[in-house]
Amino acid sequence: MKEDNLSTFRPEGGGDRKLYWKGDKLRVDAALAKNLFEETCETILKHVSGVFEEEEGTGTSIILMVGGFSESPMLRHAVKERFGRTRRIIIPEEAGLSVLKGAVLFGFDSKLISRRVMKHTYGIQTSRQFRKGLDPDATKTMIKGRLYCEDRFSKHTGKGQSVTVDEETDPIEYNPLDDRQKMVMKVYITDKCDPEYCDADLCSYIGKMLVSLPMDVPMCERGVTVRMKFGGTELSVRATVMATKQMTHAEFNLLE
Repeated sequence: MKEDNLSTFRPEGGGDRKLYWKGDKLRVDAALAKNLFEETCETILKHVSGVFEEEEGTGTSIILMVGGFSESPMLRHAVKERFGRTRRIIIPEEAGLSVLKGAVLFGFDSKLISRRVMKHTYGIQTSRQFRKGLDPDATKTMIKGRLYCEDRFSKHTGKGQSVTVDEETDPIEYNPLDDRQKMVMKVYITDKCDPEYCDADLCSYIGKMLVSLPMDVPMCERGVTVRMKFGGTELSVRATVMATKQMTHAEFNLLE
């Protein structure tokens, strides 16, 4: 019915009274209205089933339904039909306000949420030694007489990984390939668990990471280790100069 005039709309079949005008109101048969939600409900059920199959979801015995759509009788019925025999379903009063109330409580005490599950895989676009026969030729570049692949995905955390508040990722080494005061590295996210490249079709660019380099040491000693922190409400980064073990300034610029 897109771009059609509803005042002249008639359902196919002529006598079908599932969708019709009465006065100035459009009347929709209950069965037809329910059918509009079937695909959405089924998508949610499939997603929840997938969560239970993951390692972090194993052994889950309770489903807590919150948010505005949790007040839908059709979604509630679908969830109870699919999971009610094996799991306890809890739907609080005013489920639509539960998320807001939780945000207010978290604002007063950030320790209420001790663990988060990563929605995406996070990584940095970096240059590594070119692997002939493995890396695409389109990613090949020459730097100071050596061949590099300039589109490698350096993974810091994976989709579905559970992280605690203030938990940092394992350190990853990065070395500057030229004489500069600051390394500027692009940050990407993806739904793939272990991507090799920052493929435009699979990865999304979200901003840059800026790391200051010490200029009082030779270039070969300016390498840094980088740790990211995902457990809080903000994404943060910490960098350490490998040669001196001293911390150096590092920050994200995700506002481009």
